[in-house]
Amino acid sequence: MVDARALAVIFGSNHDTTVGFHIPIFATSNEVGINNEEHDDLLLLPSKEKEIYTVLNDGSYKGIHAADHLLGCLEAYVGNIDELRQ
Repeated sequence: MVDARALAVIFGSNHDTTVGFHIPIFATSNEVGINNEEHDDLLLLPSKEKEIYTVLNDGSYKGIHAADHLLGCLEAYVGNIDELRQ
């Protein structure tokens, strides 16, 4: 089993902070869902490098604006993608 790895600490524009983690899970998107009442929707981003760069370049995904926290986590992910795929 591969351990979770912290990839980045992102300090947001509203004085908030996010820690981006890579947690490998062995499941398909059909097996992942919301199991509480805190959230209404779950948006699964593609894990292909080309598609991640599209989100980074466009600043959005499926019409949803990508804020500093998401962009910082995605940049950290693609910056470590070769190591994470081992």
